[in-house]
Amino acid sequence: MFKKTIIILAIIISLPFFIGCDDSNSDPTNTVDSFMTAEVDGQAWESATIQLIYVYTVAQNYLFISGAVSMDAEIITMQIFDFPGTTGTYPLGTDEYETHCFYSPTTEKSYFTLEDEPAAKGTLTINSIDADRIKGTFQFTGQEQDGPETVSITNGEFDIKMSDIIGVK
Repeated sequence: MFKKTIIILAIIISLPFFIGCDDSNSDPTNTVDSFMTAEVDGQAWESATIQLIYVYTVAQNYLFISGAVSMDAEIITMQIFDFPGTTGTYPLGTDEYETHCFYSPTTEKSYFTLEDEPAAKGTLTINSIDADRIKGTFQFTGQEQDGPETVSITNGEFDIKMSDIIGVK
């Protein structure tokens, strides 16, 4: 229950960042060097806004990657609370590295991966991470918070410039 509360708070906290972000497609001269794409139940999904929070210090190791199609809907978020700051494949929805992710098609509905929901699992792979960029792939099955319904997120990919981050690196 505590971890679900943390994730729900992360959703609420992340929404103002998306509201304040510009749609990179609205200005054809704006060249964005970051992206997040995936398939949601087999349908193409592409983020219009991207948020990356990367805190890696001796005391804190936190990675938060999120993308949204619009200000209030179709959000995909992945969090690693114990991120070691290295490349590798991290299981989502387990206690290992304390990883979580969710997909919210609307403000009223969300699908999560949590360790107490066995059907809701996946992976986040960090292919490269350096002072300039973070690149990787992801896939997961999310389970509706208050029901048995699931959603399949596949072929997820991101490439984010560190200059596009919000937070500390």
